[in-house]
Amino acid sequence: HLVQHIVFTVSHLDYTKGILQSLAAVRELLSKRRPDLMGKLQYVLVVVPSRCNVERYAELKREIDRHVGEINGQLGSLTWNPVLYMY
Repeated sequence: HLVQHIVFTVSHLDYTKGILQSLAAVRELLSKRRPDLMGKLQYVLVVVPSRCNVERYAELKREIDRHVGEINGQLGSLTWNPVLYMY
């Protein structure tokens, strides 16, 4: 696949940053609104660790990990993942 569009974000691991909402938007965009972008768009998500010892933030990281895995598993292919996630 030739990725033609890259959406790049950098956020601290924090509930106020809307990371889960942005992942939901990417899923909605590719699966329902613009399926023609499958294989052409990649969402690059860089999450900077924050408050790693606080359980609420550890849970947020697990939720992000799960959502990224679900999106890539459901919408991706052997040659393309919609979300490139770096923690």
